[in-house]
Amino acid sequence: MKVFKIFISVVCLLLSFNTFGQGEGFYQSIKGTSLDGAIGIPVFGAKVYLVEDSSFSTKTDINGKFMFDSVPVGRYTVVCDAHKYEYQERVVLLTSAKQEELTFNLIMASFNEVK
Repeated sequence: MKVFKIFISVVCLLLSFNTFGQGEGFYQSIKGTSLDGAIGIPVFGAKVYLVEDSSFSTKTDINGKFMFDSVPVGRYTVVCDAHKYEYQERVVLLTSAKQEELTFNLIMASFNEVK
């Protein structure tokens, strides 16, 4: 009986390592600002989204700010796309240790590139 209890304890311990090692259940925030790169004013209404997860998509507010809460930790490509500006993207490695903060200094698109 003692051997069986030890066996069950070891199995439970190993299963707990496997669960925690996958990083499941860890979340963090991504926030940032979109600015006109030439004059530094906020860009209102820029679309910001995560390429890897379409459920994380928003538009910047009047101050050029955006925020995604409860993003699972991992590697993401964050895109900022605004009318009359060249779109920009940043690759971030989101960890549970700290919130990610980005600044997009957007560049006006040339006449031929305007959407």
